[in-house]
Amino acid sequence: MKRFLAILILAATLIAMVSCNDSKDKKKDEKETETTSTTTNDTNDAENEEVETAKAKTFKSNGLTITLTEDFVKSSQPGYTVCYDSKSVAVIALKESFSLAAGIKDWTLEYYADLIKSNNAANSPTNPKKVGNYMVMEYTFYNPETKITYHYYTCMYKGSDAFWTIQFACNVNEIAQHKSDMMKWADSVRV
Repeated sequence: MKRFLAILILAATLIAMVSCNDSKDKKKDEKETETTSTTTNDTNDAENEEVETAKAKTFKSNGLTITLTEDFVKSSQPGYTVCYDSKSVAVIALKESFSLAAGIKDWTLEYYADLIKSNNAANSPTNPKKVGNYMVMEYTFYNPETKITYHYYTCMYKGSDAFWTIQFACNVNEIAQHKSDMMKWADSVRV
């Protein structure tokens, strides 16, 4: 049974890698709700002072709550539970219910993260590390369809009824500008 689930996780992970694209699906899911709030960051410049306003937007769908920004819209990718896209970052979430097979509920988050890592071995992922209540690993993947190398900041969570893998992906050349936001968004996840 563990081998079957490992194969299932591998198939889902491979779908994520080849399906990362800029397609947008602006249809709202009836189960999804959104809230928006505003935060202000002061940026001092030698010549002038700018006030930058970023609006946070909380999305809820299928047992996942995540706070991103208003730049994101709900999208879809085959084989995934819920996805969100912005102009430069994609968020791809997969819920793997404990009902898939007997004993999954008893797995530790560390064990699940190791399965995800082994299923992505071809991409040379980093070792999963614990961050708060979730595990994180990173890797890059070249998508031959888009001819772009993507950086994946992959987070794994254990909820009350399922494991979740949430991947934040962007162009590898833009990871420095997006990583702190990805970390903040990962911290906001509730499952």
